[in-house]
Amino acid sequence: MWDKQKLSGRTFTLTVCGDDFAVRKIKVADLFDDKEEDPKKKACNLISKALINPALTPDEVNGLDYDIYTELQEKIMELNGLSEKGKEAIRGNLTEIPPVNSSSKSPDGSKNTVEK
Repeated sequence: MWDKQKLSGRTFTLTVCGDDFAVRKIKVADLFDDKEEDPKKKACNLISKALINPALTPDEVNGLDYDIYTELQEKIMELNGLSEKGKEAIRGNLTEIPPVNSSSKSPDGSKNTVEK
């Protein structure tokens, strides 16, 4: 049974470049409510929202050394199933999901189109 309190309080420790960072999982709202168009700013926003300790603003995340920034981003994305490694872990042995805007035929022979 789902426990709302337990789900909202999950934190994880990520070791990045020898330092420990306390993070939380990204929430659906974190992904979909961010209207930022610039991919780097969007990434900094998500990293900032995931970080608990140290708590950093998006501008502070942007000011991190590049090696720390990239490893932190990769690990947060993996933790949330948003990287290829994370997706593979979630899917297990499932077959590859067709790419967006691809076409396939359904069992009845009609054409299925997946669009954004």
